[in-house]
Formats: sequence, structure tokens, C-alpha cells
Amino acid sequence: RYAQSWALMSYLLTTGKWSVEFETYRAAIRNGKSARDAMAAFGGRIDELDLDLPRHIAARRIRTLTIQTTQPPAAAPPRPMSLAHVALIDDVAQGGRMIQEGRAVGLKQRILKVAERFPDDPFALRLLADIQWTLRDRSGAAITAQRLLAIDPESPSALVIMGTTTMESAFAVPEAAFETTIKAARALFERAILRDPDNAAARTELHRTYATLGDGMPEPVLQGLVRALELRPRDQQIARTLFLELDAQGRAIEL
Repeated sequence: RYAQSWALMSYLLTTGKWSVEFETYRAAIRNGKSARDAMAAFGGRIDELDLDLPRHIAARRIRTLTIQTTQPPAAAPPRPMSLAHVALIDDVAQGGRMIQEGRAVGLKQRILKVAERFPDDPFALRLLADIQWTLRDRSGAAITAQRLLAIDPESPSALVIMGTTTMESAFAVPEAAFETTIKAARALFERAILRDPDNAAARTELHRTYATLGDGMPEPVLQGLVRALELRPRDQQIARTLFLELDAQGRAIEL
């Protein structure tokens, strides 16, 4: 009976066919009449109502509210640490301080030993390439970066190292190949940014390719330089480059 009562209420409220009679019925109830007496509002149509209600229920015409929800894509599960990562976890945590304290050579030796134990581990190769670059071992960093790219073709660190190496090599190639070489470096920096939009080095070096060729500076490249300074607010070289670029364009400088 309970379910049938709610079905009747739904039918009277949603079909509109009995709206006048139902409002009269409700008014009678509010005025103190019993439910039996208030049913007089339906007059001689009670039998019709008795026939309509089962058809209404069978036809599944009870209105419902359908809410569409979109589930966010499930986050990719975190990758388990490699053995090389585990072996170097303390060095990663203390690497910045060790470099500041002049112990970068010792850090490099520890990373090198792990990289020799795990020669195909991208994490170890990335750290090795980065520390080699920090220590100005350009040729060693380039070799390690090439090994890393063979495993991870879109590694931002390796792409930046190879892009910068390519940029530097442009000054030793014949003049006819100079522009082509700079643009090849530019493509490497663009690939690094696609993989890691917050790679300050890639954004800074990408700007340098346009400045070197004297090309018109695209606004996204200039904004990328602004982003690089946001990521490295204490980097005086980036700040100076951005200052000169904005000044050359006669734009407001708010650093």
C-alpha cells in the first residue's frame, strides 16, 4: 500500500490530467475534511482513476531526475622505484647541498658507480648526465645523454643537454650550416618543453635560439622565459636576459 500511495501521488502530480481535481482535494484536506469526504473532488471519475493508475505504473512513466557525471580519468599508478633509484635516494636528497659545498666530484663518482651497475637505468643515467654537465664535462654529458635518449627518447634532461651541445657546435660549423644547426637545437628544446612544460633550462635555451638567429621573438617563447624566471627566481642570468628582452621591446618591466 505504501508503494501504491506514492505511485498515486506521482501520477497525480506529473500527468496534469487530474490537476484540477487534485488541487480541489488538497484544499478540502486543508480545510479539515476527511480523506473520504475530500475524494468527492474527483466526482464520478474514481473508476477512471482506478484504471489509469495501473497503466501509469506499468508504463514506467514516473518521472525521475537523471544526473550525468563524468568520472575523472584514473591516475596512473606510481612507478615503483628502480634499484638504481633506491641506491641513489640519499644522494638525490643531499645532491644540491653537496654541490654547493664543493663535493660535486664525489657525488659524480657515486652516481657513476651506480650507473655502471645499472647501465640501462634511465634514472641513474639522468643523474649522471646532469652532474657531468654541472661539472662542465660537456663531452661526457653528451655521451650519457645519448645513452639516455636511446632508452627514453623524450627525456627532458637529455634533450636539453643535446640541444645545448648542438647550439655550441653551431659556432664551429660552416656558415651555411649555422642557421640549420641552431634550428635543430631549437627542435630539441621544444621537445623537452612538450614533455616537461616547467623545464626552466629548456625554456631559457629556446629563447636563446631565437636571439642567436635574430628571429622575431614569438610571444609564447617570451612568456616561456617569464615562466623560467618564476621557476628560478634567484637565477640572475635568466633575470638579466628577460630584462634586456623586455627593454628592447619597450615593454613594462616588472621583475
